[in-house]
Amino acid sequence: MPSARGTFITLEGVDGSGKSTQASLLVERLRQEGREVVALREPGGTPISEKIRALLLDPENVEMTDECELLLYEASRAQLVREVIEPALLRGAIVVCDRFYDSTHAYQHGGRGLSDALVSRANELGCCGLSPDVTLVLDIDPAAALARATAQGADRLEAEGLAFQQRVRKDYLALAKADPARVRVIDAAGEPVPAALSRIEGQPRVREFLAAAVREGRLSHAYLFLGAPGSGQSEAALGLAECIVCPSGGCDACDECIRVAHRTHPDVHWIAPEGASGYVVEQVRALIADVSLAPVRAKAKVYILDRVETLRDSSANALLKTIEEPPEGVVFILMARTADAVLPTIVSRCQLVPFRVSNPAETARRVALAGARRGLSRQPGPQGGAPAHGPLARRTCPRRRLGRALRRPRPCRGGKGPA
Repeated sequence: MPSARGTFITLEGVDGSGKSTQASLLVERLRQEGREVVALREPGGTPISEKIRALLLDPENVEMTDECELLLYEASRAQLVREVIEPALLRGAIVVCDRFYDSTHAYQHGGRGLSDALVSRANELGCCGLSPDVTLVLDIDPAAALARATAQGADRLEAEGLAFQQRVRKDYLALAKADPARVRVIDAAGEPVPAALSRIEGQPRVREFLAAAVREGRLSHAYLFLGAPGSGQSEAALGLAECIVCPSGGCDACDECIRVAHRTHPDVHWIAPEGASGYVVEQVRALIADVSLAPVRAKAKVYILDRVETLRDSSANALLKTIEEPPEGVVFILMARTADAVLPTIVSRCQLVPFRVSNPAETARRVALAGARRGLSRQPGPQGGAPAHGPLARRTCPRRRLGRALRRPRPCRGGKGPA
C-alpha cells in the first residue's frame, strides 16, 4: 500500500525576519518526533539551483533586469520541485522550505513592481503545480529586519534598501489576507541573536538559550557544554566568549571579537589537556593563579576548558572552589562528551548545555566550516593580543610556564577545529 503524501511547509518574510532560525527549530522538533524531514531553502537546494542562487544574490550583478531575475527564480524552483520536493512528498516526508513562490510574488510584484498577472503566470510554471500546505509569514518591522540582515554585509536584494523591504512586507500581508486558510502571519519582532552566536549551526536551542542569557544579563559563572566532537561546542564557546568581552555584546566584527575568533585574546584562554592521560596538576594551578588577576584588555575573562572528562581527581578538586566562586567577571566554559564522564562535583557547579547529536556528514561539514571560518579572512589589529608581561606575568609564573599551562591556541589552519 503506498504511503500517504507528505506535508509541505514554507516560511516567508522580509530579509532578517528570522526565517532561517525558525526553520531550524521546526526541523529539529519534527526530527525529535521521529519524522523524516527534508530542510530546504530557496533559491537553492540542488546543484543547478545553487548555481542560480549565486547569480541572483551576487551584488555585482547590478545590470540584471527584473524579468531576468523573475525567470531565474522560477528556473531554480522548478528544478527543486522536480528533483527534491516531489519525491520527498511522495514517500511521506515533511518538507520545510525557507521561501517558495510567495517570496517571488512579494519581491518581484510587491518590491519590483512587475504586474501581478505576469508574476502569477511565472509562479504557475516554476512551482510545477505544487502548492504549500502551510505557509508561515514571519512579520517584523522592515527597518529592524534590515538592520539584522545587513549587519555583516548585504546581498543584491538586501542592498535595495528600506523602501523596497517595506513594499515586500505589504505584499506579504496582502497575500495572507487573500489566503488565510494556508498563510499564517506570526509576529517575529523578538530580540535579535548576537552576530557572534548566529554562526552556531544546527543547534538552534543552544543558540537561543545563550542569546537570551546575553541579552538579559544573566550569564552563569560556569557552563558545561555536552556533545560529541563536531556538534558545534567550539563555535558556541568562542561565540559566547566574544559576547562576554565585546563592548557591543558580540558584534563579531570589532578587534576584541576578531582576537577571540583567532584565539589570541589575552583575556580568553583556551586550555586543553597536556598530559597523555589528561590534565596535569601544574595546568590547574597556573589557571587558578591566573584567575585572580585583572583582565588585560576587556572587562571580563573567559576560560574555555576542552575535554574536561580527562580532569583527574586531584586536578578537579583543586579547581572546584575556583569554579564554584570565581572572581567577578570570570566565566568558565567547560566542554565534554557526556556529563557521566565528568566528576559529579564539577557537573553540579555548572549550567549544563546539551548539544544534539549530528549525523556523520553534517559533523564533517561543520568541522570543515569551523576551520574555514577561523582562517585568515579577518585579522586582528596591531594592539593587544600578546601574552601578559611585566608585573602581571611575574605574579603568575615564569612566561614559559604560563605559556605552557594556559595555551592561547594559534589561529586554526585548515579544516580541523578543536573537539
